Amino acid sequence: MKPKEIKRFEQLTRVYHFGKIQDFMTFYDVVTRAGYTITDIEDYIETKKATIQAKLLEKPARPVLKECPECQKSMSLLRVNIDSATQTGDSSKSVWLCMNQDCMNTIYNTESVEEILMKAGKHKENKNSA
Repeated sequence: MKPKEIKRFEQLTRVYHFGKIQDFMTFYDVVTRAGYTITDIEDYIETKKATIQAKLLEKPARPVLKECPECQKSMSLLRVNIDSATQTGDSSKSVWLCMNQDCMNTIYNTESVEEILMKAGKHKENKNSA
């Protein structure tokens, strides 16, 4: 690869920290030593993408919604107190917000979005967290 192409390649991949690039280099080294080609890797990736896409189509995403006690329209669950734009002035971690523009009822929660989703069975706990 010519220096100009190396620079262009590095600019394209600069969003990935070096650890990710090292992982890819290790992956590439392992599979090519086992006799696979870059074409085999591309085929594998395309097969995996198709499998993932098929699974996504099988199970449509269920939005986390709750019925508003004021107007009986849908409420959406949002995170609060995570940055300066979402400060509520209290210890709330999430809020149910009515999506009806005429109502806009809000119900603040001390539980995080993840905790609420876990209780609702719509979120898998990260097994790597302590």
